[in-house]
Amino acid sequence: MRQTVLAILLSSLALSATAAAAEKIRAVTEDGRKVVLTPDGKWYFDSAASSALKGPVGESFQPVVKKFRFDDPGADWTLLPKRELDGVHKRTFQHKRFPMYALVISEELPLTTVGMKDLIVFNMQNAGSTVNILVDDLVKVSGRDVGLLKFTASNKGLEFMFSTLYYGDEDGGIQVACYTGQAIFHKYQDACREFQQRFSIN
Repeated sequence: MRQTVLAILLSSLALSATAAAAEKIRAVTEDGRKVVLTPDGKWYFDSAASSALKGPVGESFQPVVKKFRFDDPGADWTLLPKRELDGVHKRTFQHKRFPMYALVISEELPLTTVGMKDLIVFNMQNAGSTVNILVDDLVKVSGRDVGLLKFTASNKGLEFMFSTLYYGDEDGGIQVACYTGQAIFHKYQDACREFQQRFSIN
């Protein structure tokens, strides 16, 4: 896989605002997400900006590898407009009520499930992130062994929590990931789980 979306996410977190010492700063990451920086060095998603987000609702999206299926995640999620660098293999979703994002990435490059996990971690580290794996397990999806990786990733003072389902074989690979701030992931993990349940393998 040329480059996983997880690496792109964290490598693109260069903020477009300069900090003022004693007040909150609103900023936009290179991939268009709105965040607020606080004077104590913490951050959070800008919910005011998120609520104004407009995008297609309920739009159908199917992975490029036809054996993988991803059903419409429902009215709680917005399929964000595709960016030029996304290609045909990656789509990003945003939850309408929670500060959570999700990704579906599929590639026609043959790769084992174990190889995909190694690539995810390598690309995160190569992007300058400190990765701490919390869960490394196999779960059943459509009767197949699919990897489940939960990890924290710190980059430039930002701390994220990821939950990623991943699978690969001779036909290609797929990742179905959710992420948000590390400190708040536990509050929204049910929404992540429901999103990932839309994934199946024919």
